[in-house]
Amino acid sequence: MTNCNIIRDLLPLCADGLASEESAALVEAHVKQCPACRAELARMRAPLEQPAPEVPSYREALCREKRRITKRTASFSAAALLLGVLLSLLVLLSKGYFHIVDRKSTADGSMTATAYAGDVTGLFPQAGGFTLKTVCAERSRGYYLTTYSDAEFDGMWWSPSGRYLAVSMRDAERARLVVSDYIGNHTTHIDLLFGIAEGAEYTFVQWREDDAMLIRYAYADAGGKEHTGYFWYSCESWSTSGLVELPATGE
Repeated sequence: MTNCNIIRDLLPLCADGLASEESAALVEAHVKQCPACRAELARMRAPLEQPAPEVPSYREALCREKRRITKRTASFSAAALLLGVLLSLLVLLSKGYFHIVDRKSTADGSMTATAYAGDVTGLFPQAGGFTLKTVCAERSRGYYLTTYSDAEFDGMWWSPSGRYLAVSMRDAERARLVVSDYIGNHTTHIDLLFGIAEGAEYTFVQWREDDAMLIRYAYADAGGKEHTGYFWYSCESWSTSGLVELPATGE
């Protein structure tokens, strides 16, 4: 009887049909007499069992789908949130909210004035000067929008009645003072209205209960002598009173 070790070396070739006729005949003769080698050859010739594909349960499939939908929804929500933030920033930028330098309301809250750095009348703010926007609480009155392209904002003050707004500004040459009447719908440039001296600067000091405004003036005469004084200006009558000039420098 042929040695089993030799036969078992030939079994794989016989199982795959690659052994020569002599080797195959030798193996066949041996396995007829050897149960162990016969069983091993049968095992090798038997088809391999393929594991059945794993079929997920309905619950697992449902959970997987829920996770997929949740991830997609979260991505859409994050994108929508980011888009909303960007649009909000663009709206705020276009309306000049990032350029506000001052905001004042009347005592009764009927009007609010907002000063913006630059020109905010277009789609996006432009550098240079400042813009003054006055909004009325009564929608029927709308709002007022004025741009001063050649000056820098310095301050603003409502009169006690809320009818007048004094705005101080400074251009390349001097300080200027402008008074707006929101009932009479006109604006007064103090430096153009009064001719105390050429190049005189006018600055706001305070309001009086009757809407008269205390104004400080300052200028240098032809000889270089400094002059400073104060006077009251009545916004209602466009008249002045109480003019007082302080002693000149060096006196």
